[in-house]
Amino acid sequence: MKHKKKYHRETIVNALDDKKIYIELDLITMAYLALQMQKKSAVDVSELELSSLFNDKEQLLKLKEIANSEWKNISKLAKEVDEDVLTEFIICSFETNLYAGMTGLPSELIKLSNGILGIEKNDSVIDLLANDLTYLIETGNSHPNLKLLGVTRSKSTYYSAQIKDKLLPFDLEIVIGNTLNLSPPKKANKVFAFPPFMQRLGQFEHEFKDNPKLSALISTLSKNTRTDWLYPIVAHQYLKDKNSKAVLLVSVSTAFSNTKYDMAIKEMLVDNGMLEAVILLPEKLLPSTNISLLLLVVSMNNDKIRFIDASNEYTKVRMYNTLSKDNITAIMQLLKKDADNSKLISNTEVVTKDYSLSPQTYQMTKIKLPYATALKDIASIRRGAIFNSKKLDKLSSNEPTDIKYLMLSNIKDGTVDKQLPYLKPSEDISEKNCIYNEQLIMSKMLPFKFAVARKNANEKILANGNLYLLDIDTKVVNPYFLQLFLESKKGQTQLIQLSKGAAQKTINIKDLMSVKIPLIPLSEQEEIVQRYLDIRKQETLLTTQIELLQENRAKLIDEVL
Repeated sequence: MKHKKKYHRETIVNALDDKKIYIELDLITMAYLALQMQKKSAVDVSELELSSLFNDKEQLLKLKEIANSEWKNISKLAKEVDEDVLTEFIICSFETNLYAGMTGLPSELIKLSNGILGIEKNDSVIDLLANDLTYLIETGNSHPNLKLLGVTRSKSTYYSAQIKDKLLPFDLEIVIGNTLNLSPPKKANKVFAFPPFMQRLGQFEHEFKDNPKLSALISTLSKNTRTDWLYPIVAHQYLKDKNSKAVLLVSVSTAFSNTKYDMAIKEMLVDNGMLEAVILLPEKLLPSTNISLLLLVVSMNNDKIRFIDASNEYTKVRMYNTLSKDNITAIMQLLKKDADNSKLISNTEVVTKDYSLSPQTYQMTKIKLPYATALKDIASIRRGAIFNSKKLDKLSSNEPTDIKYLMLSNIKDGTVDKQLPYLKPSEDISEKNCIYNEQLIMSKMLPFKFAVARKNANEKILANGNLYLLDIDTKVVNPYFLQLFLESKKGQTQLIQLSKGAAQKTINIKDLMSVKIPLIPLSEQEEIVQRYLDIRKQETLLTTQIELLQENRAKLIDEVL
């Protein structure tokens, strides 16, 4: 019998006499004992023959402890809750996964992962981080006759798995241990992993002695190295043969982590042909976070990597996104063909791109521009001042001074607010973080804001650290023309493709310098700018007229009454 994901926790908790907070394992144990009572028509704990239920001494001890301390509640569950509901609850309950959210890993991500893995009858499947059992149970329910193995560090997950295994229509084997430390207890032809986000190597500093291959690599790394890229290497160790495959879901920020230690791991993955594909998934697929995911496909002997940008392949559902059947099919089809958002790149070319494993690095839409010139050839870029709130409070002035502070919030509709907050004179205010008259400024993060700032000769305007200051060669480029181009579709396309990040995408100065602009003759630029300025004047006039009309409308009743 296949079990749908019906949790029933509220039903179980409401049936209990006392309303104290129970951990998930205790509730699962109580529900299981209630099931045994129903099957054996038991009225006393001795009738359950607990010693015959499990071989693990610790689990048996826990079982007896719960049976003795919670017998009243167990009896109540047996009398008031149907067998099917108890069974559903036990199978579909899970340990809280802070990364997948309170509802476990979304079913759509499991379907996509298994579709890419190509799971078939009699396959051996391993979940390297089976911390809530969601993946293994859904996979077992959807595919018959599989050999399922999970590795978990949690004894609670291990014990709940032993109980679930008694009720599931398939076998579920769980091993306790740290995946990064274990030499593979078994190998499989299909491997899955959903590693924790932002985990650091220092958390497992002394835990790699049983995995000699990984231990040798780790000895060369910093304690602050993120473990994200280690899991693909471990997944590779678990592969049974050249036809085996692994899928891992990791934070998109993994692709942009470029310390020398991260680079060493990326080099190992690429140079040893471990990566088959890297897929950028849409944001908001996890109910607990806006973080986008990368789906990594790991296999053997790859001399090319398929890079896919599937960030726009989703279906909107209220505040979050999901993957419909059509979305999943579309992503899987991209694995088989080249498209604007799917490129098969040789490992040699990946090396020339400094081992970048971001799909967006290879998905640049080719934009045709007349007189195309890189921004670095006509401008240099500075960044505003980075002050913490304490420092900024100290510098703020309630009285007018010759120093003003420009923040991202002060840029609206392509212009800078006329009224800016004042700052006290200070040695901490450096000229390199200040703007000059008619300077183009832009935000470093999406959605990008632009404005040409104007200032008086006797005032100083300090820019915030979220702003870039573009020092332009005005002999060849008009700052307003550059603003207009960067705000255009062709400008935005380049900026967005070069942006990086997980929850908040930003563009760094190096990438911004590579943006191409059309360096048409300055006289033509100025004609376009003049038309733009004329339009802005008309917009300002219309805005003033609308405000006056709204004010007159509001006075109509006052004039009568």
